[in-house]
Amino acid sequence: MAKKEHGRPPVSTDRFATAVLTEDSGANLTYAEVKEIETDLVSIKYTPKMNSSGMYASGTQVESYIAKAGGTVDVTVVGLTDEEEKDYFGATIDANGVVVDNKNDYVPDLAVIWSTLRSDGKMNLYKIMKTKFASQGEEANTSDDSGVKYNGTALQGEYKALINSGDFMFKRKKVDPKTGAGASLIEEWFGSALGGITLSGTGSDENAPVVTAVGGSHKVTLSWSAITGATKYQVLMYSNGICTILDDNVTATTFDATGLTTGKTYYFIVQSYVDGEWSSSGAAYLVPGTAA
Repeated sequence: MAKKEHGRPPVSTDRFATAVLTEDSGANLTYAEVKEIETDLVSIKYTPKMNSSGMYASGTQVESYIAKAGGTVDVTVVGLTDEEEKDYFGATIDANGVVVDNKNDYVPDLAVIWSTLRSDGKMNLYKIMKTKFASQGEEANTSDDSGVKYNGTALQGEYKALINSGDFMFKRKKVDPKTGAGASLIEEWFGSALGGITLSGTGSDENAPVVTAVGGSHKVTLSWSAITGATKYQVLMYSNGICTILDDNVTATTFDATGLTTGKTYYFIVQSYVDGEWSSSGAAYLVPGTAA
């Protein structure tokens, strides 16, 4: 019997986007709107890091430990715009349109989202949740696999785990963009930083309502069981990475989020107000709902 080859199909970068991480805490995880890059992406590479240590007894190693410790991501683009430089490195643009780098600039953490196109026509989807890019290097002459020359800008970043969930990265392989399900997943993946993924952890706040979402005509109906001691509820909606408080004085255990776009998936959190405090609004409590 002939030996079967298990080669990996070659891939090429297809889409690339980022979203600014606005809050990462034990209770909350929020991102700004996803922005897809306007320039030509040449290449992207990520390299995970591992930390290792050993336990010894009488000079002999009896146990070893390996822990994930984030990693690096290297991106090369052609023609980085001023707005992208502002978003990636915390630079400012003055009234004359000049990009200004200052010692007091704050370099933001970003979600980095991209896709690659495989030779079989399917796509791989990637999402690194918390990356900080270093200042870009000088324009460098690079080439792709075909030998075509580019004046590319190198972006070098380091990624680490989210405080909220401990997650580093999410990957989906062999997504078929020609199917309805595949096309919907790709759009959801790029639609928001939290789109198409489920963060680790299920939450432990006993006062956080367990919510069910049912889609209706241009709306999503939310329902939940009453929380003992709750005097009211607050409903939050995430769309395109933006959090909106829909109502902070709900006394029933149902709520209609209306005026929504048909076919679009939104994310909701319901908080209870008990003894003067709101329950957790952490990402572990996000519930998706799609308007019909």
